[in-house]
Amino acid sequence: MDVEIMVTLISIYLYLMERTGPEVNKQCLVIRSLKGEVKMDLILDILIPKDNLDKINLTEIFVEWGGEKFSQNPKKYHYKSKLIFHENTEMNYYHNIVENDVDVYDCIALTLEWRYLSELEVAVNNKDFRKEKSDLLSVFYEMYDKLNTFCIIKFLNEEDIDDRYLLSNANDAVNIFIRSLYWDSARGIIIIKK
Repeated sequence: MDVEIMVTLISIYLYLMERTGPEVNKQCLVIRSLKGEVKMDLILDILIPKDNLDKINLTEIFVEWGGEKFSQNPKKYHYKSKLIFHENTEMNYYHNIVENDVDVYDCIALTLEWRYLSELEVAVNNKDFRKEKSDLLSVFYEMYDKLNTFCIIKFLNEEDIDDRYLLSNANDAVNIFIRSLYWDSARGIIIIKK
């Protein structure tokens, strides 16, 4: 399928998803063409030590009822009122993925809500992309600046992980993350700062 046609279809898909507004936990896109089916299934999870959550600009989103504020279930957080994450509490799942590189039981696991990763993916592949304008990449830079350890997991096709990186440099991590979004060489990756 021609890349320009794919970009147009993805843009239409994202527009329609934004207009209909269903809350989903992952980005899933299926495009049918004469050549077959292109499926891109991306999920982004971040593991942050529980005692470091207040070091970055993540704020819990509460609901209000009768003048009182309550946590949502699952808890939701926003980054600078722009990106929304929800908490996952099944830490055994992550233990099997990151193995002994991160003590997942001392972490909080956050999943990026659906459209933000897809928007970055489309921008990267449109070649109309600037790192400094990405709120998601801003989170990564802030985590590298303020946290001693964390883990970024970008799943491809729901649970595929192709590469694992231990990186102490934010620019290296961001460049690897961006390359993992290219349609012609998409990768599931784990990036760990230790």
